[in-house]
Amino acid sequence: MRIAFVTRGVRKYDGVGSIHLEVAREAVRRGNAVTVIATDIDPELQAQRGVTYVHVPVARIPTDLLRIFAFSALSWLWLARHRGAIDLVIGSGFGTFSRVDLNIVQFVFAQWIHSPDVKHGRIDDIRSLYHWIFSRSLVFFENAAFRASRVLVACSAGVRDELIGRVGIDPNSIVVVPNGVRTSTFVRQSPDRERFGLPADVPIVLFAGDITTRRKNLDVIFDALVETPGLHLAIAAGINDDNKYPPLARTLGIADRVHFVGMCRDMPALMSSVDFFALFSHYEPFGLVVIEAMSCELPAVTSRNVGASSVMTPESGYIVDAPATATAVAAAFRALVDDPADRARRGREARAVAERNTVEQMTAAYMRELEALARD
Repeated sequence: MRIAFVTRGVRKYDGVGSIHLEVAREAVRRGNAVTVIATDIDPELQAQRGVTYVHVPVARIPTDLLRIFAFSALSWLWLARHRGAIDLVIGSGFGTFSRVDLNIVQFVFAQWIHSPDVKHGRIDDIRSLYHWIFSRSLVFFENAAFRASRVLVACSAGVRDELIGRVGIDPNSIVVVPNGVRTSTFVRQSPDRERFGLPADVPIVLFAGDITTRRKNLDVIFDALVETPGLHLAIAAGINDDNKYPPLARTLGIADRVHFVGMCRDMPALMSSVDFFALFSHYEPFGLVVIEAMSCELPAVTSRNVGASSVMTPESGYIVDAPATATAVAAAFRALVDDPADRARRGREARAVAERNTVEQMTAAYMRELEALARD
């Protein structure tokens, strides 16, 4: 087959971009010709025989909304000129104005707009006006993209329900394929806390994710840390000068126990240097980082609205009700801090869960869908 992947980034540790990367790798391995239409591509994928990279430069365009529209228009233009040389087009959400054959659904804006991290109420400044336009525009265009796609692959049963209930998609057009982890990459290593500026001989919980918005709900971890004396927190995330979390840590009196690692390009090494992982997003269709951490033998503490909780077992960590409260989160934290032997047992079970949700299983399921589309 001649397959085109259309998404702004195809790279490691990048949510939907990493899913595209893994499916593209498998498509190439099986002898298919792959074209990647993107702004950024993993160098190893680009170097493989059978891969053509179409660079869509949008980085200098101001605001993310304009970048999304520019990318969608430029990718549409390329596909309009070359569609005869492409058998199948794979997209994700609203990534192009072109109709796609298979849509990888890792996020549903029509659901996200109802979550607590979306500001409601009056438009009182230019920032709130921008976010209002951004969210409503993405809902409109993404819903249209979903309805035009031949098959939608949802990353969890929850996303399938959102597509049916919020967007009105025919259930027969939706397939559920949970995200998979590359267990050969995400494997426990010897800890190296010094490399990441982390203290020795203290329990550390890891958070990894975007902290420029409220969606990842880092606040509840801060509040739970107040209730869990002795526990330290490592935060793997980019941070800018006006980020609220360093001053918040000082206000809460936990600044000496909060460690900002920054953007991490070696997550397996970082995950191997901490004791457990936590994520309590307001809206999280899956959360690949959860099972990546579990693959490194970290017990996971998360909430029921995080899609990855659906593949966990009771013995692989703790799942609290949503919305997560500081009291419930702190209770799970204390249980893991107070019983190192139980923490180790849960870590081993977490690895077993990861081994039942591998990237090989995921990409095989995607390839079956692509082969079925090619036959139609």
